[in-house]
Amino acid sequence: MQINNLRLQSKRKRSKRVGRGGKRGTYSGKGQKGQKSRAGRKIHSQLREMFLRIPKRRGSGNKTIPKHIKDISLDTIVKTFNDNAIISPKSLKEKGLIKSVRDNIKILGSKSVLNKKYTIIDINISQGAKNQIEKAGGIIKFTNKNNQQNK
Repeated sequence: MQINNLRLQSKRKRSKRVGRGGKRGTYSGKGQKGQKSRAGRKIHSQLREMFLRIPKRRGSGNKTIPKHIKDISLDTIVKTFNDNAIISPKSLKEKGLIKSVRDNIKILGSKSVLNKKYTIIDINISQGAKNQIEKAGGIIKFTNKNNQQNK
């Protein structure tokens, strides 16, 4: 027996072709006009439409947008910390001024004159607060180059 001698045991059933005339009337079972009666119809879900409308931030260099900047004034730092204290995100969390070490923190200046010396590590600072701390003899350090942005 060879391949050209093989035959099917049962007859091959053809799939029904809809929408090409035939015995289904003028619309061939597709109803009347509209997107669903057209050839190649595709109806997208509403969720997909919403995703397509959202603007995309292209490229690999885009950093995440900081959610919220927690502002801390120099007055609250003077009230909570002693002279020659080291102020870092960890020490602010221990004192209860911020909820998480990962919070985006910024120290703002005050109208009162600063008399205490502080060492500030890895916290964003406003220009006015920076001038006040340096006048009082304080030091500002950044261990990470990414944190050096004065926002």
